[in-house]
Amino acid sequence: NSSYFDLASGPRGLWLAYQQSARGYGDRIYARRFILRKHRFGARHAIRFGRLGLSPLIGLGLGQSPDGRLVVAWYDDIHSRIDVSASRTGVHWTRAKVLATGVALPVDVRVGLGSKGRGVVVWDDNNDDKVKGAKVDAAALLKRG
Repeated sequence: NSSYFDLASGPRGLWLAYQQSARGYGDRIYARRFILRKHRFGARHAIRFGRLGLSPLIGLGLGQSPDGRLVVAWYDDIHSRIDVSASRTGVHWTRAKVLATGVALPVDVRVGLGSKGRGVVVWDDNNDDKVKGAKVDAAALLKRG
């Protein structure tokens, strides 16, 4: 059961990122690659929250760069911020990092990646008709692990 999800395609294939409520408190995010020959999604790979811990999340976006790097971004409802995680292959993900603070309940979170995994995460604060954004760099996130 997932309220929030996104798809991204590219050289690593078609990927799905989705939110799943954790037992007790907070949410988890998983990524799965679509296996064309089996007509289903493969094993799930957990996004690591690390020191940021679990919290309820609202919305998430997934992007894949032309070289296959992946970035997932989501809204941390407790701390009013956008967090991100990156992966080279979709299997192992970096611990979550804070991308933007002071975010007011976005309806949509989207990730667009270009060359070498550089791009933007965009969102709209509480339907205020203004799109906001922050630069994201998958390579930099992957270096910090």
